[in-house]
Amino acid sequence: MTDTLWVAILTLVGTLAGTFGGILTSSKLTGYRLDKIEADIKEYHKDKTDIVGRIFKLEEHDAIQDERIKGVEIRLTAVEK
Repeated sequence: MTDTLWVAILTLVGTLAGTFGGILTSSKLTGYRLDKIEADIKEYHKDKTDIVGRIFKLEEHDAIQDERIKGVEIRLTAVEK
């Protein structure tokens, strides 16, 4: 009877150690993945801010070019008359 009891106790200890070891390993891996995702999100938002600034500059440049084209069209019309 004592041999069976020892085997049961050792089996329980081994099972608990394996279970908690798996949980800890899984927790570490999940934490690592979350850190990587957060870093990717920060990088994305940084790039997104740069893109918004670049689009603003392009739109401003486009407006300036439109004004120049209007001026050239007015002068061309005057020359044609």
